[in-house]
Amino acid sequence: MKRVLVYLLVVVIIIGAIGAVIYFLTRTGNLSGNQGQTGSLPSTNGNGEAFNQGANGSLPNGDALNNGSSSATAPRLTTVSNEPALDYFVDNNGGATIIEPDGEVANVSNVNADIISNLEIQNIISAGFSYDGAKILVNFGDPNSPQTSVFDLETKAWTPLPVGMVSPRWSPTDYRIVYLRNNPNGTETLTTLDASKIKNNSVVIITLHIQDVSLFWSSQNKILFYDNPSIYAAGSVWAFDLQKKSLTPIVVEQRGTETAWSNTPTTMGIVFVGNTSQYGGRLQFVDGAGNPIEQFGFLTLPSKCVFNPFIITETTSSIVQAPTTAITSSTANPSYLALYCGIPRDQDMFSSSKLPDDYEQMALFTSDNIYRINTSNGNMDILFDDQNKNMDVSHIKIFNNSLFFINRYDQKLYSLSIAR
Repeated sequence: MKRVLVYLLVVVIIIGAIGAVIYFLTRTGNLSGNQGQTGSLPSTNGNGEAFNQGANGSLPNGDALNNGSSSATAPRLTTVSNEPALDYFVDNNGGATIIEPDGEVANVSNVNADIISNLEIQNIISAGFSYDGAKILVNFGDPNSPQTSVFDLETKAWTPLPVGMVSPRWSPTDYRIVYLRNNPNGTETLTTLDASKIKNNSVVIITLHIQDVSLFWSSQNKILFYDNPSIYAAGSVWAFDLQKKSLTPIVVEQRGTETAWSNTPTTMGIVFVGNTSQYGGRLQFVDGAGNPIEQFGFLTLPSKCVFNPFIITETTSSIVQAPTTAITSSTANPSYLALYCGIPRDQDMFSSSKLPDDYEQMALFTSDNIYRINTSNGNMDILFDDQNKNMDVSHIKIFNNSLFFINRYDQKLYSLSIAR
């Protein structure tokens, strides 16, 4: 009898141990982002204040994650290209052009890629499309003395540019390119050239005592200088006015600084700043001068977000997207500047990572939901939350009333309808 009781006790212990293992496995997030179901998207900011209690009241009515209609019950996610993409552009007819990580350029239709340039390029540093998608800029080779070429989609020809162009970026309104040139005395010269001209005559703008910075041409007359973000070093963001030739600080000496900005007449931005503990950080909504407006009640990186005007016409209630122009139509109501973001589902895992380094160095992947945030009141619409799909949102853009992004898991291009 005692032997039977002993056997029964052993069976009970084994069953209990198995149950405990199953319980903790279902409670634990996958640190690689393959599950990404745990954690929460909190309704308060880092100080315990409600999301709608900003100091300036600029987001007065927002509920952190679920104030507004949800369109996630029927995901409209579409694979645009089965080929890996480094960058992309979508024209008004819905045609997509991609540049692949090896430098090949392709037109994409029904996920099939038609190669239009099979020239392979080694050690690509950066690549980007001109404002209208007609030209592609590729910077490659030795980062200290890189080579740069422009591909014309109409002529299907590559044009080499001067050697030594550091951080070249397209103008948001024409075919000018801004870049830095390193000087022997430790300074760098801000220069532009016009890629539409046969002779790319360079125009020197200003020489500054700066080193190891990158550029972003945010609006017609404003260029941003920024330190490459790292939690291990303080970084700054400065705005240079091309007309006034003046340099203005936006973010000064903050670790892990990463930003994203609207391309609208009234500039707004989001700023990520790392914590002194080197784990996690805070995400703030700011004005064009970098003044804080609101701290968000969730955590993501600006590289996973994009601003875009959002318009609903009164007569048809249909959505109209105006990518780079001000909203002026009197029939559009309501209208607002929207912020679209891929937000990691597992906020606990994300906030316990060394940001942005772990993410930018590909040591961290996330599984994201996609939200649209009304920057005027904080209301949020969920656009995608398919728990069966792992989408690590990067290179997010808006074209033709659809949201496009590259999934870092497979480097493929995806689209998501954002119409109601």
